[in-house]
Amino acid sequence: MKSLFCILSILFLLTACTSKSEKSLMESFHKESQYHKHLLRTEKLEINRDQQVKVLLTATYLNEDPLKKKEDERFVVGIYTEDFEDENTTEDSKDHFTITLNGKKPKFTKKISKDAPQAKNISFVSDWTKLYYLKFPHSKSEKLKLRFKNKYYGNGVLQFYKKPRYVLMKKKSIF
Repeated sequence: MKSLFCILSILFLLTACTSKSEKSLMESFHKESQYHKHLLRTEKLEINRDQQVKVLLTATYLNEDPLKKKEDERFVVGIYTEDFEDENTTEDSKDHFTITLNGKKPKFTKKISKDAPQAKNISFVSDWTKLYYLKFPHSKSEKLKLRFKNKYYGNGVLQFYKKPRYVLMKKKSIF
């Protein structure tokens, strides 16, 4: 009888401790899950000149379930440009850029702060990055190409997929 009481007491103590830690772990997981979902849909691009990074562009694809919902393609784009002195460069030429998605211009562009609701849970946000919220017309394509162009710095492409990448890869024969 004593052994049964000891076993039940130990089980009760372990269960009580586990539930408290489990609850805090679950709260932490749910709090950070949106951040990790956004991180999976974030791409980074560096544009170099003279072996130095001149533009760091990060873009996060915000659409939750793009294959089921036929809504606008939404992105938060962060652009960091290096400040340097060059007599051939004006501030306008450094800040003037175009971003297209599969060749189409955005139908809505808004400069946002890092505290804006759209920027919540976005990775790679710094005080020096300029953030933009962009909406593009819905695209039926499963592959999205976000193209950055700047007269002074050059251009680059970020690729996003509506399906997981492994679904789009061709199967290779092992024989």
